[in-house]
Amino acid sequence: MNEARLAIVYVSDLIGQPACHKVAPVPEEAHESIIYTIDLLSQNLTQAAENFADFLTSLPALGVFYHFGFTPLHERRKLPLRCRRYLLDVGYIMDGTFAVLTLLAGFADISLSDCKPNCYAASQAPQRTSISAGQVYYQLDQVDTEVYLRREPGQAYGPWRMVYGASATQRRDYWAGVGVLYEAALKTAPIFAQLHLMSGLYARGAGEDLGGPIEFRSGIEVGYDFGSAGRLAASYDHRSNAGIYATNFGLETVQLLCEGTAFSPHRYVPFFCQCFRCQRARDGKDK
Repeated sequence: MNEARLAIVYVSDLIGQPACHKVAPVPEEAHESIIYTIDLLSQNLTQAAENFADFLTSLPALGVFYHFGFTPLHERRKLPLRCRRYLLDVGYIMDGTFAVLTLLAGFADISLSDCKPNCYAASQAPQRTSISAGQVYYQLDQVDTEVYLRREPGQAYGPWRMVYGASATQRRDYWAGVGVLYEAALKTAPIFAQLHLMSGLYARGAGEDLGGPIEFRSGIEVGYDFGSAGRLAASYDHRSNAGIYATNFGLETVQLLCEGTAFSPHRYVPFFCQCFRCQRARDGKDK
């Protein structure tokens, strides 16, 4: 229409426009990635929708996208439809609900105990260190592997115990935070459950955009207590910014947790190295 001599447009808009001539591309480092997504709605997650989403990520469809100037972000592992439905439901439940349950469980414990007037007094608790590893899920897809180190310093306030921790992923995303946990155990068997609520800072590497640096983490662990030999549990938690940023998709993490009252870092170095594919150079320096 001859309304402009020059314009900044998407590369994909130039394809099929023979009258337009590309002068030069804008460097990728000069702007954030332009991402188009396909989303499956939990309210209507049918097999037909799943099949259509799978087709859009198939090789024939990717060939069409390439032809029109689009490139895929990266290959993601797909979950079966039933698992994707379950993960969606649990993800919505964990988005704030486990944080509330952590507080409500503590208040219920106080109401059922004879602790007045010192229900919130500081007290000593067992000191424990746990290490866990597992998979990270973002919008139903398994996108990363994480190692998580957590420490209970032995300080409690009423029914809540202090806890702090730090995690790192294979794509060099880091999170560190502090919070409280509540634990309940069966009297008839060495089985326990923990609810936790933590606030922390998120440093993004090559992973997902969670909206900003302040991220809250809440979840549950259920496991078996082997006494002096330690404890083993399955862990599932949710991480998001509670809506303080415009973007608040969140992450879900499924992990296997090992916990003990004593901690020897050298025991876990091979485990860390295996998870993150570390290598020791011949000159003795770590890579």
